[in-house]
Amino acid sequence: APTPVWARAAIACLFVLMLFVGAWNATRYPIMLGYDAQEHITYADVLIHQGRTPTAAEGGEYYAPPGYYAVAGAASWIGGKIGLADPHQAAQYLNIAFVLLTGALLLVLARLLFPRKPGVWVSALAFFALLPVVAKTAAMFHPETLNMLVSTAAVTLATWMLVRRRFGLRWLGLLALTLVAGQLVRASSLFTLAAVLIAFLAALATPSFRRHMPVRQIGVAAEICALIAVPWYVSRSV
Repeated sequence: APTPVWARAAIACLFVLMLFVGAWNATRYPIMLGYDAQEHITYADVLIHQGRTPTAAEGGEYYAPPGYYAVAGAASWIGGKIGLADPHQAAQYLNIAFVLLTGALLLVLARLLFPRKPGVWVSALAFFALLPVVAKTAAMFHPETLNMLVSTAAVTLATWMLVRRRFGLRWLGLLALTLVAGQLVRASSLFTLAAVLIAFLAALATPSFRRHMPVRQIGVAAEICALIAVPWYVSRSV
């Protein structure tokens, strides 16, 4: 359905608001006031400068997957090269992009589920833009903002595949890689993996969906998830 002018204006204003709030926090919020800031920063520095994850003996966030710390550590390295007073502040600026991309994906998801209800599109985006915890975590050196982005990407892609009946191997592979990326960013993304799995099992139990779903290719995608994610959990268990 076409987007009414009022909805376009509201959506544009919400994105401008998210950009403004993110930039304000990135420039003004002291990075060391974030949750466990020193532990997260130490993990990123060790990963980038020493090429390893922290050990249990070093404490901190050693048990956390390395995905976010690789991204934030690389941003901090660039921040040092371009002369930021605190190079780690670059990760705060990176969070602005994570929030804006999440908002865009949420808008796509709302349009997929409610294609003729622009009021729902705007309401969903407004709820996200005005939710205090979004701006709060985006101001920190913390993996939850990237976790939010990757989880939203996985849910949106899975929904698009189900709504459009697109179950080609490339789409299943992309979904598998997105879910694995979530596992390598934050262990709590296991809930996103469970949600997508339940949705696909429900679709397989529905005759109208089952006709379009290649079970063998879905199995291949599940194997991709396992091959990439399981070694990390094994190493942590050891």
